[in-house]
Amino acid sequence: MTDLVESLRLFTHELTWEFYYGNKVNQNLLQGMTKEGRVITRAEKMKGAELVDEECQEEVEEYTNRIYFLLDPITRNKSFSEFGGTGAVTFTGAFLLATESTLDKTYDGSDGKYKTKILPILKTQLTRLEDKINCSAYEIKNWEVVDAIDVLDINFDGVLVTFNLQILEG
Repeated sequence: MTDLVESLRLFTHELTWEFYYGNKVNQNLLQGMTKEGRVITRAEKMKGAELVDEECQEEVEEYTNRIYFLLDPITRNKSFSEFGGTGAVTFTGAFLLATESTLDKTYDGSDGKYKTKILPILKTQLTRLEDKINCSAYEIKNWEVVDAIDVLDINFDGVLVTFNLQILEG
């Protein structure tokens, strides 16, 4: 059987995103960036140059713009043809596509989370993934997208996608 998890891992690697596969409990344990073993806290990121030395500042900016792909466990439903052979496999699951954020921004407004975090993911990053899937052996049967704000302890903003993908088995 074709392994969707490995296919998505490959797609996200090609897109230079951070890939994590597991249940919500484990995904909630993601930590912030480290610099030479030192965790850069949210307070440091929020205050920027006041607490983070110049050498770390560029790395902090790159880190907060990093795209994360958090894949929940997948359900596989295998169908068989009327002649006894393998038919199709339908994969059902969900993933969070997001960037790290701060609690101090509002959801809406000219510099709100929707315009600065969610809309760029919807218009650019999610479209890039859809293109990868559409150019593969998988067929998108259902693709539901919901805005995600301040998700998990690490504080992500982005989109939560629930999907059904299908592939014919030969």
